[in-house]
Amino acid sequence: MDLAESAFLAGVVQRPSTYNPYKNPDKAKSRRNLVLDQMAKYGYITEAEAAEAKAQDFNLNTQQQQQSSKYPFFIDHAVQEAEDILESLGISPMELYRSGLHVYTTMDTKIQQAVEDVYSNPDNFPPVKTEEPVQSAMVVLDHRTGEILALMGGREHVTQRGLNRATQIKRSPGSVIKPLVVYGPALEQGFGPATVLDDVPVSYPSPGKPYEPRNYDHRWRGLITMREAVKHSVNIPAVKMMDMIGVNTGWEFGKRLGLPLTDNDRNLSLSLGGLSHGFSPLEVASAYGAFANKGIRVEPYAINKILDNQGNIIWEAKPRQHVVMSEETAYLMTDMLKSVVQSGTGTRARMNRPVAGKTGTTQLPDLPEFRGKTGSMDAWWAGYTPELTGVVWMGYDKTDAKHYLNQVYGGRYPAQIWKAVMEVALKDVPVVDFEKPKNIVYQPVDAKSGLRPSELTPQMFIFTEVFHKDHVPQAISDVWVEAQVCAESGFLPSPNCPNLLTGLFLKRPIPYDPNKAKPEDADLELPGSICPIHGSGEAIDWEGAEWPVDSWPGTPPEERASGDEEDQPVSDEPRLPVENNIPQGPPAPELGGQIAEDNGKVTVTLIWNKVGDEGSIAYSIERWSKENPTRYSIGMTTETYFEDTKVERGQTYYYRVFAIDTNDLSTPSNEITVVIH
Repeated sequence: MDLAESAFLAGVVQRPSTYNPYKNPDKAKSRRNLVLDQMAKYGYITEAEAAEAKAQDFNLNTQQQQQSSKYPFFIDHAVQEAEDILESLGISPMELYRSGLHVYTTMDTKIQQAVEDVYSNPDNFPPVKTEEPVQSAMVVLDHRTGEILALMGGREHVTQRGLNRATQIKRSPGSVIKPLVVYGPALEQGFGPATVLDDVPVSYPSPGKPYEPRNYDHRWRGLITMREAVKHSVNIPAVKMMDMIGVNTGWEFGKRLGLPLTDNDRNLSLSLGGLSHGFSPLEVASAYGAFANKGIRVEPYAINKILDNQGNIIWEAKPRQHVVMSEETAYLMTDMLKSVVQSGTGTRARMNRPVAGKTGTTQLPDLPEFRGKTGSMDAWWAGYTPELTGVVWMGYDKTDAKHYLNQVYGGRYPAQIWKAVMEVALKDVPVVDFEKPKNIVYQPVDAKSGLRPSELTPQMFIFTEVFHKDHVPQAISDVWVEAQVCAESGFLPSPNCPNLLTGLFLKRPIPYDPNKAKPEDADLELPGSICPIHGSGEAIDWEGAEWPVDSWPGTPPEERASGDEEDQPVSDEPRLPVENNIPQGPPAPELGGQIAEDNGKVTVTLIWNKVGDEGSIAYSIERWSKENPTRYSIGMTTETYFEDTKVERGQTYYYRVFAIDTNDLSTPSNEITVVIH
């Protein structure tokens, strides 16, 4: 043993965990150097010998050896907590090892063993092409008491009191942070699950270049509710919501949840997990536990009590509670997070009992070594039931060009691990739902405004949402307008258009920028141009005319938000569209169709025969549904086929096609029925 090693051993005995060179190499080196300085000061070694020894790096044994003790990660954390407790009492931590103390932990051995079993099975983790495995950590809490019931700090326990990923790592949480610093505080301020945000490109001034967040799936959904944004983990609405409530409001809410935020985190990127340091799984679990526990966060702990060797209690846990939000806010957030599991990004966590949760995935750094690579640094799942809260993190200790997550998302492996543990933990536990506060009520709203439906709101955009009774919208939706368009072109009519249709159109509160991106609900809006066919009073050759595909209303919402829907009365008077004096024209097409599915997305392809001379005929496609019998024109084309991608499962749709020449409409084609299971 050389001088540097001897000095380290002399200095480490006072606090072995604090000066652990595997876990805290900088602290260990400072401690060693302090001993060397003292030895030189008192003449045991020379200044030159001290300097030479201080220049040495630690030569640590990096060979991974599986520890044989049971539940080692939990024990490591419990020992550290017990040492801290003793020190707070003015007792040397070394008494833990020599005084015969009895330490009682919060571990639930059934749940802890379930975690150990899941983590010992490599099938629960993504396959890798390198020797280094993907790492993971998990924490399970009783959010009502703060007790840590199970804890796993990695896939293998290499060194006693070594790195415990469940409690010591600091990683970006990605979208897991959205309920904690965006939607939670927004609900507390009076916004609700029905609040509508426009998912279109946005730019914010910032030092250097503007801050322009993007959605992970490169989609622009248009006007969507807060529930839809949470369910599908859409980034743009989260950033906009934080801008509306104020960054400081979100930051302070996160601090009350126990998150270790710094002043450097006070910016809009906080809404998407842009942090200075990041969080540990234990910190995330504690924060989510507040939603599960009716707005009250109980600080987590692993030690219940410590007795001396005579059986006398020298310390007993007194859980510290913090009221972070109202009971109603916690319930509304939970209700939205249930949608994530029911039909959003977290469906792999579904159980035979109520489950709420949120996925999180962080992108690769914008560094040269990752150029051209698609993957992630971290994947998270934070989920809870009325009884337990659990968080799973997955990633590499050090992300580089050879070690990063490929096709691994929070809703996949982390959610599956969480479910496997919870199924064991809650076996034979009676199924109960989250308790609903008395101030919670339900109200039908318009999906495109978040307000009460108007007489013009299409039935397919009316759904029932949950509210705090003091924040139920009173205003009537004003985002729908009736207008006439040219029956042949679908554009605003000129004085020369012979045939008009009356349609119902979306009036976006703030127009989107067509130079940046076209949102998916843009086709619901009233066209902004005058008919190019009849604008001059003369017929224009069909060949070369631009036919706007999907230029008509009729698009169903993204996915109907969850909640008990109430049937709304349908007027007997037709509102969409009305045919006016349509004379005989070209022969009617003969219509057929087929259904195709690709990666869970359903497409209805309509096919018909050619009518008339090529280039002189256009076709208008009409659709209605069993649920909504009002007929909508959903598009026009000069082709003899049309793909309808805006359909929902469990619906029955009806289609027919009109042929249009430069003068007249044909009679309608045969009707076809399409049932989507």
